[in-house]
Order: sequence, then structure tokens, then C-alpha cells
Amino acid sequence: AGTAIAVGAAVGQIAMSPDGRTLLVATADGVTPISTETGTAGSPIMLAAPAGIAINPNGEAAYVLTADDTLTPIDLSTDTAGAPISLSHQGVAIATTPDGTLAVIAETDDGSTAPAYVQLVDLATAKVRPPVLVNLASSCPPNDLCGYFDPFAIAVAPNGKTAYVSGDGPGFETSNVAPFDIASGTLGPPVTNELESAGPNLAVSGDSTTLFVELSSGGLFHFSAGGVDEYDTATEKLLGSLDI
Repeated sequence: AGTAIAVGAAVGQIAMSPDGRTLLVATADGVTPISTETGTAGSPIMLAAPAGIAINPNGEAAYVLTADDTLTPIDLSTDTAGAPISLSHQGVAIATTPDGTLAVIAETDDGSTAPAYVQLVDLATAKVRPPVLVNLASSCPPNDLCGYFDPFAIAVAPNGKTAYVSGDGPGFETSNVAPFDIASGTLGPPVTNELESAGPNLAVSGDSTTLFVELSSGGLFHFSAGGVDEYDTATEKLLGSLDI
């Protein structure tokens, strides 16, 4: 292991720039840029309770979710925060489309049985599109995950067509991952079909044909990684599992 880099308290999510030269780290003090070439941390960019972070594919800007239901752009050439963009609900996970035009955000209302949403933001105009409901606790229509609460991860396929959102189900005892069609703004049925051990990370292969879902053996709180499930994105069938 290398030398630890001090960045402040309560380290949260991280994001790497496309050129691999800068690492952004969310902490209690804001977002701290770290030079991977020198291993040194810069001054924190002050934001209130930063959560999810995504860096645009061109590496020019980062987008940070905060606890006050906003999305804040950061100019990575100057490490300065721009005007926050108001969201409909609290954002918990974010990804950008491969062309850098849209932010795809998983959101939730406050409360232990709050529904989840997916919301798109046009990054050039800061226009926020209406949120798409992911869950209705009392019913199960086609675009519903039947008790899907507490979203914790989102990933966009490299082809830019589909985002995948994951979260805990009723009572936080089961987990789901569902595809979200970016062009139509509609949610499909769960890929994992009440998976009992989905963890907080998702990834899609470079050719957009395979979805990887982290598993967790930590039960309710998903503390310890237990493996990875592999799904075919066309058929939504399980291809295999890897224990780690």
C-alpha cells in the first residue's frame, strides 16, 4: 500500500477524471481534488454534504449531488463550483451519458418508505426534466418495482441508451436492479427479480452487453462485498456469479 492521503473526515464517494490525473473525493468539508501524479490533495471545494459525484466524459466538469436537493457543477480547470441546479428530490446516485449531454440521477423522498425516482438533467442548459417514478408502494404497474425503496446506485451503458438503477425493496430485505430507457424516459421490469443481496455498485461492459451487479453479504446494511453477478443486457438473464 502507498502513503495515505489526508482529505478530511467522513470520506464518501469518489470519481476519477477520464485522463486518470485527478481524483475527486467527497468528504464532510466538500469535494477534495487529488492529483494522482503527485499524490497530493488540493483545497476542498466547499459544498454542503456532498453525496454522488460524476465527471463528464470530456473531463471538463464534475457534477455533485448534495443533501439540499441540488446538483452542483464544478469547473475542473479552476476547481470552482457553479450555480446549483435544483432537483425535484434528494439525489443519491448520479451518472452521465457517454456524450456528456445528460446527467441521470437516482433520487428519493425523505422517509423510510419513500418512493424512488429517476431524473434527467440537460447539462448544457441546466434544464431539469420531470422525475420518473420508480416505485408506488401500494400498486405494481408496468413501470414499478413493486416496493422499490432507497436507491443506491445508477450506471449508464456505454451506448447511451439505457441506465440501470438499483435499490432496496420493502423492509430493505431484498434488492432490485431495473433498466431505464433514456430516450423514452420509461422504466422496465427488474433485471434481478428481487435479488436478495445486491450491493451498492453497478457497472456495464464496454460493449453494453453485460451488466455487473455487486453482491453483498452484509445483509441489511450491505457492508461487505460478497461477489459479482453478471447479466446479459439483451435477455436480462443471469450469466454467472463470481465470489470475491
